[in-house]
Amino acid sequence: MSVRQRQAPTVTSEVCTDQVPEWKPAPRWKKSQPLSAEIWEYVSFISQSVLVTILLGVILVIPRYFVVTFFPVATEPTLEWWQTSIIYQVEPRLFQDSDGDGVGDLKGLTDRLDYFDYIRVNAILLGPVYEHSGSGVTSFTEVAPALGTHQDFKRLIESAHAKGKKIILDFIPNHTSDQHQWFQASRKSSQKYKDFYIWSDGVLLENGKRGPPSDWKDYSCHSAWEWDEERQQFYLHQFSRSLPDLNYRNPDVVAEVTASLRFWLDQGVDGFRLQAVDRLFEHEDLTANIKSEDEMQTPCPSWHHRFLSNITESRAVLDHWRHLLDEYGEKTGQTKILLSDANYEHARSVMALYNSSDMPVNRDFTKVGRSCGGQCIGRIVESWMTTMPVGKWPNWVTSYHGNERMVTRLGRNFATAINMLVMLLPGTPVVYFGDELGQNNAIAGPGGKESPMLWDISENAGFTQSKEKIGHIHPDSQMLSVATQKADDTGKSVLRRFRFLAKTRDQPSFHRGTFKSRLINKHIYSFIRSYESEPSYLVMINFGTEKSSIDFTEEDLRLPSHGVVEVNTGNFENDAFALETRVDFKVIELAPAQGLVIRFYPERQDN
Repeated sequence: MSVRQRQAPTVTSEVCTDQVPEWKPAPRWKKSQPLSAEIWEYVSFISQSVLVTILLGVILVIPRYFVVTFFPVATEPTLEWWQTSIIYQVEPRLFQDSDGDGVGDLKGLTDRLDYFDYIRVNAILLGPVYEHSGSGVTSFTEVAPALGTHQDFKRLIESAHAKGKKIILDFIPNHTSDQHQWFQASRKSSQKYKDFYIWSDGVLLENGKRGPPSDWKDYSCHSAWEWDEERQQFYLHQFSRSLPDLNYRNPDVVAEVTASLRFWLDQGVDGFRLQAVDRLFEHEDLTANIKSEDEMQTPCPSWHHRFLSNITESRAVLDHWRHLLDEYGEKTGQTKILLSDANYEHARSVMALYNSSDMPVNRDFTKVGRSCGGQCIGRIVESWMTTMPVGKWPNWVTSYHGNERMVTRLGRNFATAINMLVMLLPGTPVVYFGDELGQNNAIAGPGGKESPMLWDISENAGFTQSKEKIGHIHPDSQMLSVATQKADDTGKSVLRRFRFLAKTRDQPSFHRGTFKSRLINKHIYSFIRSYESEPSYLVMINFGTEKSSIDFTEEDLRLPSHGVVEVNTGNFENDAFALETRVDFKVIELAPAQGLVIRFYPERQDN
């Protein structure tokens, strides 16, 4: 069955807070109403008569054979691997160095695959592995020499697949480096590559010189147009002048980029995260200026970007790439995932991407700061869940490369609370490497470099065998390292709790269960996950700034008088909420950064 034909299981969701009225989507399976006694007696008589007639016919007509047919029972769709797994994002250059040069590489990542078994991760999202200059790709099909070779990449794929792991590649189709051979040929107006990028003569100024064709701005709030002396024209760049935008209105560009995706699929990758997909098409009129005086008063208004974003046209190209992945999925018998990543301000504006990809990346939590308490978290969850198309699957991202980690913004004491939230909400958690350790953005070295993975308490945290000290190792590496946290006999370290949460997430109530946002106040966010006859779970987390309590018996939640603690955040001062402890639902008090998962069986609802 092709990916386009697949349909993700519906996540049933109810939102019930002080601010938001209860929301109920159409149920997936509607139970039949009970029959009256008289009707049932009649139906029973007819059924028995028909059954006797059929059996007599079978015995008389086919005396040597007795055939029994079972009518198939409706079953739920099988969950895809990207729905059941945690997706773990790795920056290869920061994960493990295998050759002592101080740069992480593909061999090092392959050597660390056992770690993913420990944290129960089965899908690895690789940051860019391509040959590059600065932050721009110089070849979409070559591995960056610092990371290894194609042979190293092939070994990683084969080793990961042998362990049941999937490999997803980051891919940025919007632009290339200005050192890419395509751009160098385009500057020379080489026939094939002449229109691979977006060029313009600009406008003739009063002084006789040429100026940009429009006042569009890039993400640095500078002109999105750069003059090229060799070609004597302006080219468009949305991110920086060294990253010229490709021209997706040129079919040859679509064909070349598609060939690059096909190349990696032939290597065995299991899918892609396509970044900046809303930027593939700009306004067709390159001379369209911003005319509003109010908008022009703002130094770098977001309105500038309305000329540089076109999700509608981008979807046609995404559909083409979706078809490509479906083709490989059918050929290999293994589903290929397509994640689409777009820059947007509101969840509603990106939901159209569900039509062309398995999931648009949800970065709403990456904007959360310390002032965001229970009600704020609830609004963020509600925003995605209530605007997501019916039958689609959510995802939750808290951190990514180049962005301040959520644990930095909230405080390291919130590390397990954050992990508890994203692991147990409906959908797929996307975890940035080190989040399972509570690693924040503290930088020790010059140049603002991000710290590599913290493996042990050695001088370079086990990241490299280089005898030279790496300058950007996290200053708290000994406390945060994998080795230190694995050895924690109390089981309360962030890593040990992450592993416990990953195991909890494998319960049917979290993979397939209904989701109900429940009692929420200024500090505490809570929700319930339930699935048929399986145990239900109440998840409650204090994201606020002070202690707070909730009485879960105030509303008709069909809760029993008590439940049992399944998981806690490991930062409680006493054993009142220790694992497997009986908890009264009457009043539960949590301090900031504390969270609980309470197991219970709902009270039976009479018909």
